[in-house]
Amino acid sequence: MPEEKQYFYIIPAELLEKGDITKALLYGIIYSFSKSKGYCWPSNKCLATKLHRKSTKRISNYLTELKNEKWINVRYKNRIYRKIYPLINLSSSAPQSNSSAPQSKPIALKSTKECLKKQDQCPEKQHSSINSSIKSSINKETINILKLWNKQEIMNCVAMTEKLSKLITVKIKDYSLELIKDAIENYSEIYHSKFYFNHPWSLLTFLKQGNALPSFFTEGGEKWKSYTNWYNSPEQVKERGEG
Repeated sequence: MPEEKQYFYIIPAELLEKGDITKALLYGIIYSFSKSKGYCWPSNKCLATKLHRKSTKRISNYLTELKNEKWINVRYKNRIYRKIYPLINLSSSAPQSNSSAPQSKPIALKSTKECLKKQDQCPEKQHSSINSSIKSSINKETINILKLWNKQEIMNCVAMTEKLSKLITVKIKDYSLELIKDAIENYSEIYHSKFYFNHPWSLLTFLKQGNALPSFFTEGGEKWKSYTNWYNSPEQVKERGEG
């Protein structure tokens, strides 16, 4: 009989040791679903089924708790489509992967500074390879941000410059990779809509200007909040023929 293929859930020890095993397992399921794209879109019913639960009410509560505790980020589009992004601080809470488990690419590197501090505990011969790994990850992340920006067709950026790369790196450390992606996609949705705000920013200005990037976060972004209020107003619902 052929041996059945095994797979594993990755759960941060810090979350597991808080005592709510079901919530920790839910995080592990979300992380597993997100391996290919960095996010997932399961319904609460799907998550409840994976946890062998009949009710979805507790799933909603768990998701809210995970979001409030900064383990996940949840982004809605038109308040219908949902994307769930697992967030992990790999420098402190993430466990080492079992060699027989599927290897997954880190979803978000929360703080390069924290990783560098962690290296002080390692032998000197490991420092260069760890530094190289971090730099490589950040370079890939900055390129991914550039590609995502250009897909929005607002004001395309022809090439990555040293100045832009450094700025993106700073913003990733200040916020996170997924929050920046979230803001870019929200800005694009607003820009291409009939909403009053349609100012075309360059990527450099979007990241640098104080009233830009944070204003488009799904959670707490003022421009995004204004847009969703407008989008869900009775007049707009009627205009879209949804009323």
